[in-house]
Amino acid sequence: MRTITLIYDGTFNTYRWLKAMMWARNEFHDLGYKIKYASIFDYVPYPKSTKVPYEGIKLKWDTIGRFDIVFLAFHHSQSIIGQNSEKRIALVKSLKQKCKLLCWLDTADSTGTCLFDVLPYVDLYFKKQLLKDTNLYTNEFYCARLYSDYYHQKLGLTDESLASIHYHTALKEYLHKLRVSWNVAFYDRMGGKTWIYKHPFKFADPNVIESDSERTIDVHYGGSNPKVYGDVVGYQRKKNA
Repeated sequence: MRTITLIYDGTFNTYRWLKAMMWARNEFHDLGYKIKYASIFDYVPYPKSTKVPYEGIKLKWDTIGRFDIVFLAFHHSQSIIGQNSEKRIALVKSLKQKCKLLCWLDTADSTGTCLFDVLPYVDLYFKKQLLKDTNLYTNEFYCARLYSDYYHQKLGLTDESLASIHYHTALKEYLHKLRVSWNVAFYDRMGGKTWIYKHPFKFADPNVIESDSERTIDVHYGGSNPKVYGDVVGYQRKKNA
């Protein structure tokens, strides 16, 4: 039996995504893997806003000793590790000496905003969705996304605040480390914070409405607020709003 240890940024969003692994822990066990967090306190997220970078990363590898397999999950914009390349590299280098297999879990929703500076030090890099042509990751895109680069090139759209954030491109020699993980579909969207705190191994059941029920709303738009994403990344959201 091998052990996969989850170490994450402590944010509520990342926790809700990682719940898929805890929810499927019996299936993992049947395949020969035990799923656990680095600390018992990590079975519920830290009581911080998901918009505030997690400051106190409480990793216990010095007291735990060596790991078998480690999965690291730190959001690129919601955690200090995600925002700071120097601290990120220091973390993966330290853990690399303490485990047999080190894997980075990219928690970004898009195919872009990758933290590829960790590629030389991790064994595998999992992402929610990958570009079909992974060679494109050796290029730098405007606002770190393929579609935002398209809007910038074709429509001349600019966003200096996002364009100024530097994301590392991948070296071709490390592209073989890229893997696809589960995506946001396996994410506990229905459970509120209190419910999720009490049920760390379950997914909340959605309220199912019969397809032939009476509908009081003619049109529903389920996109995000375009103001949050700026003129380039949020262009399509604004266009459809």
